[in-house]
Amino acid sequence: MLNLEHIAQGRTSDIFKYEDGKVLKLFKPVATPGSVENEYNNSRYVYSLGLPIPRPFELIENNNRVGIVFQYVPSLTMLKIIGKKPWTIYNNSIELARLHSNIHKKSGEGLTRNLKEEVRYSIYEAPLLSENEKQIIVRQLNTIEETNKLCHGDFHPDNILLGNKSWIIDWMNGMAGDPAGDVARTILLLSIGTMPEGMSKQEKLISGVLRSIMKRVYIRKYLELSSLRFSQVEQWILPMAAARLAEAIPVEEKGNLLKLIKSRIVKCQ
Repeated sequence: MLNLEHIAQGRTSDIFKYEDGKVLKLFKPVATPGSVENEYNNSRYVYSLGLPIPRPFELIENNNRVGIVFQYVPSLTMLKIIGKKPWTIYNNSIELARLHSNIHKKSGEGLTRNLKEEVRYSIYEAPLLSENEKQIIVRQLNTIEETNKLCHGDFHPDNILLGNKSWIIDWMNGMAGDPAGDVARTILLLSIGTMPEGMSKQEKLISGVLRSIMKRVYIRKYLELSSLRFSQVEQWILPMAAARLAEAIPVEEKGNLLKLIKSRIVKCQ
């Protein structure tokens, strides 16, 4: 095991200072070698497009864990900055929309995964839904037109680093597909995503208000910067919510998603 300074951690990885202005993103066992390789390849492709992401250098193995060596960028996540400086919520919401719209201007032809296919697979794997409900949702998904733009797959304020400029990180879920679907997932995360553990009731209340503001500003600015209509995003909400049920998320969030899904299925019938 290399003797490295631990500087950050997430659900699936630990970040260590490496060498020569680099960091090592070392993945936990929950991340499969295939998914790590996918993030590395996605990151190389996105970096080649000129988007602001830390440069990926190499895949390595350390103490039986797989990792990626990235360019080190001194920064804090957008989420942490908003927590420390809530008055920055408006400008950061605009920046979130700007970054997302810039991603969607790029082609996703260099990525192996397809958004629509992944969402369809996840819907069939989703717990808590009947087979009839899954069929209704998939039928709606099938009516959505195919496109081949670059999609992040998990775009939210904790995947944006702010330093000397804005950086977009965590490309494990990068796919080719419809930008409206990528936006719909972000809206769900800002609407229903579970609050971090250990927060007091007051902190949850404040965070809820800030998320609501961010969602409104983000949607308005994104639609202003793109050629999308909100109706195009709306048609993705139901499939995206159902697909998210298949993820390892807290029971509370699954319950909120299920309420949203049931109410929208009624409208489809």
